[in-house]
Amino acid sequence: MTSLKLAVFDFDQTLSACHVYYAISGGEGGIPVPPPYARSERGQLARIAELDALPDFASCGGFAVVAFGGPERVARMQAVFEELRAAGVECIVCSRGLVGPIRKCLDQVGLLRYFREVYANAGPGGDGTDYDLRLPPGFPSGPESRFLGSSTNTGWGSKGRLVARLLRERGLQQHEAVFVDDTASEIDNVRGVCHTIHVQPPQGMGPREFDQLRRLLATGNEGG
Repeated sequence: MTSLKLAVFDFDQTLSACHVYYAISGGEGGIPVPPPYARSERGQLARIAELDALPDFASCGGFAVVAFGGPERVARMQAVFEELRAAGVECIVCSRGLVGPIRKCLDQVGLLRYFREVYANAGPGGDGTDYDLRLPPGFPSGPESRFLGSSTNTGWGSKGRLVARLLRERGLQQHEAVFVDDTASEIDNVRGVCHTIHVQPPQGMGPREFDQLRRLLATGNEGG
């Protein structure tokens, strides 16, 4: 039985293949996204729904499928997370992006069900764009509102501090958890708290990272 009990994943360029937040906000996200752009949690949720209807994304299965690198990579990701769930590993997202778009994208590619919680940012998300400011009051309503974050998901400080808290709350030791991220400074921040896997290149987890996770599952005593 594996000693790995907890796996904490960054979202942009770790779970996703591109930088979803930057792409929708008009930055260098790694995939072409047309204007208008959005920086708020509500705005990005609305924009994803609009992008899903555009031919370039609709023909590929929707924005989230493209953001995750296509159907084949999505299937590989689902297989890896099924293995983690079968082994009893609790999976959590820790991102500097926005809770709502993260949850929506994960849901659209069939991965949200594998994550116990998403820790990220919520609400305005910085200076709103014209698009953000024009959103109707009360959006989103209905099923989409379940993706929005709350105070439970935010205010966690550094990723190292959050991972340490998660271990403490669960009574886990360093070798029982792994943190996966594409940013070197975030890996440095968590190193010494638990195992780490540095996603390189920053284009989403691939065969190298999948193999590292599987080795941890197999032995429980390997990693950084």
